[in-house]
Amino acid sequence: MLNLTAVVLGSSLPLFAKTIVVDPLASQPGQIPYAARGAWKSRPVDIVTEDNSVIVSAVQTVLIRLAEFTVPPRQKDRITIEGVTYVVSDPPRLDGQGGAHLTLKSITVPTRP
Repeated sequence: MLNLTAVVLGSSLPLFAKTIVVDPLASQPGQIPYAARGAWKSRPVDIVTEDNSVIVSAVQTVLIRLAEFTVPPRQKDRITIEGVTYVVSDPPRLDGQGGAHLTLKSITVPTRP
């Protein structure tokens, strides 16, 4: 049987992955942030307002390999990539190949207690 997570993500993730820091506020409450890796992606999106004006924004996602996590990040966890902190805004989307896409929303971070 073909192990897609090892063949596809295992070999391609090192090419595109960046170091991320996961603050597991929802997935592991009370635990300290930890380093991991993920492939970060930003895509533009147009938002049409009521008066037909267009606001250009972006959707950020990070692809993680689930086999690299004992407890994978989930909605409301925080992810820091290159000094910018995001909250996982939606439930992880499983890709069927051993990975999960996390949709991120930029936040202003208060000091952690």
